[in-house]
Amino acid sequence: MFGENQDIGKRLRLTNLPARRFDRKYRLIGEEMIALPTISELRRIAQSLATLDLILMPEWQYRYYSFNSKWSRDEQMASMRDGCGDEWFLLFHRTGWAGLKGFAHESSAVAVDGLSKGLQQAVPDIYKSFSTELAFRWESTTFCLWCAADESSWQTPAELEGVGTGADDLLGIIGSGPEGYHRFAQDYYEREIDLHVVEQVFQHRVMDATIVSALTAEITLDDIQEELTEIGYPQ
Repeated sequence: MFGENQDIGKRLRLTNLPARRFDRKYRLIGEEMIALPTISELRRIAQSLATLDLILMPEWQYRYYSFNSKWSRDEQMASMRDGCGDEWFLLFHRTGWAGLKGFAHESSAVAVDGLSKGLQQAVPDIYKSFSTELAFRWESTTFCLWCAADESSWQTPAELEGVGTGADDLLGIIGSGPEGYHRFAQDYYEREIDLHVVEQVFQHRVMDATIVSALTAEITLDDIQEELTEIGYPQ
């Protein structure tokens, strides 16, 4: 189980906060996550994913990706839900930092007693609006990361020896570019999709009727303008 405030001699590099202990096998450490892009690039990718899903799937409940640029006065929020229990939530703060947490329901980390609470409590206090957000379902967590405003690398609090958190699988699309989303969308939506148009959205080309009609015949640009504004995609 997770022990409260037990310093194991390791410190999280970004904040100098003492690490805490899950037990003798599972310990919290400060480790860089280099697979994720910078905060600004991650925001653009998340907006692109949400925009493409918006166009390809008019019904919100069947989309994987969403983005709310007006989540709160100081925050923007991106999310992924696959409808089968896997999910992640990504928070961008006005001051420049970001936090990301997720749950992979088939990962071996699910069986680690006290992991969700331990990961939540390990997040440094400067990211408190992230670690206390009820909508992020912290009771179901297998991984979390954060990045300071003046840093280019992401931090994760836990290294679980021999335990998979599912982060690689759920976050893989973030680094896969337009080609990765193209493969996903053609499989999930079971239709042919123009890769060139997907690339244009990833480049944040100003949205117009040509892009929409190239991706779907079910909706028009007028139909999605309000949601595009919520996403914060250029139009």
